[in-house]
Amino acid sequence: MRFKKRLWCAVLCLLVLALRLPTAHAAENIDPLRPVSLTVTFRSQDTALGGLPFDLYLVATMDRYGELTVTEDFAQFNIDIRGRNDEAWRALALTLEGYVAQSGITPVDSAVTDENGQVRFPANVEALPQGLYFIPGFRYVQDEYIYEAEPFMALLPCEVDGQRVYDLAMQPKYSQPEDKPMVCRVIKVWNDAGNEEARPTEIVVQLLCNGEVYDTVTLNDVNNWRFLWTNLSSHHRWTVVEQVPEGYTVEIVREGNTFVVTNTGDKPETPPGLPQTGQLWWPVPLLAAAGLALTIAGLLRRKGADHET
Repeated sequence: MRFKKRLWCAVLCLLVLALRLPTAHAAENIDPLRPVSLTVTFRSQDTALGGLPFDLYLVATMDRYGELTVTEDFAQFNIDIRGRNDEAWRALALTLEGYVAQSGITPVDSAVTDENGQVRFPANVEALPQGLYFIPGFRYVQDEYIYEAEPFMALLPCEVDGQRVYDLAMQPKYSQPEDKPMVCRVIKVWNDAGNEEARPTEIVVQLLCNGEVYDTVTLNDVNNWRFLWTNLSSHHRWTVVEQVPEGYTVEIVREGNTFVVTNTGDKPETPPGLPQTGQLWWPVPLLAAAGLALTIAGLLRRKGADHET
């Protein structure tokens, strides 16, 4: 009776793992040889905005399991690409914008919107690698109207409603600011509870005007880790970057004309034996299932030996 209970327990565990295997293998249906494309449309209600330049940057490459590996160009930035939802992608795009403008990184492709306000990638290259892409934001003036498009991320291919999409169509979010002098505010936030003694006493933040340094300020306890710029032209695209302190990653979120710069302290290393970010998890259930199968075989062999004796 005890043997039967142990056997059924092992079989049940094996079945549970088997039911999980389709999920583990779901990412394997990425075809690494299938071409990917991105179509961007920029329209304001019924008005198509043509002649807008778009640059496409490859942030990370993707393997057949959907795992992302940051490219050499973007490895220099202290960013975290593990988040995979709209909020995480938006924060990553806002963070990258200023750093990309300063870095001089060459885009993998560039194009201009047509008379319908559309641009399709690949445009000037034969093919795009599968991976995570960044498209910068911009401020555009047409017919006395100002249009400001947010930067955004595009994952090629991506999963939409359970289906793998290789030809992605997107429309960036935009706003129409008033044509009058504006202010920009930067606020510093620390996310390192329990390790406050590692914080630097000050950090340097730069305000960029269309990607060029406009002003440099130092934030510290004296100014309560914040600063306000006034009388800025609404015809330009304003962003901020910071000199990221060692041991921290950076995230920059913009709400209106306020930039919140958050530094998160590096987490302790993952204990040995656990897959690191970027390593493959899919073999784990397979190996576990194989181990259970061997266990069951051992139990059956032992049972047979008991009968022989």
